[in-house]
Amino acid sequence: MLALLALLMMAAACSSIGDGNGDGAGGAGGGAGYARVRVLAPIESVEVVVAESDPPQYFVHIVSGLPSGCASFEEVEVDRSGGDVAIAVWNLVPAPTEPVACTAVYGYQEHNVPLGADFTSGEVYRVV
Repeated sequence: MLALLALLMMAAACSSIGDGNGDGAGGAGGGAGYARVRVLAPIESVEVVVAESDPPQYFVHIVSGLPSGCASFEEVEVDRSGGDVAIAVWNLVPAPTEPVACTAVYGYQEHNVPLGADFTSGEVYRVV
């Protein structure tokens, strides 16, 4: 009974931490009550999508992971250099020095990342 009560109190404490946007996670130190750091998000799947437009528009559909109840999505960065398109998905998590109890819940975040139309038909491109 005491263990259940402790778990409920911990869950309530984690759900009340936030930055006012209702997602249960604060920004980098802002509103979270503890320091947070940027980490690369685990990537679950990637799919290149071509929109039926003239000229064709290209997107990458990415499903990234949120490895705990304290992890929150921060941003997607795209860097194109020639035929390479580098995409990084970033999460915010508690800093390693912070004594924060996080729920062991693995979540998912979906992203549709626009790449534009500046691609030549027949050329080979690499998304990393």
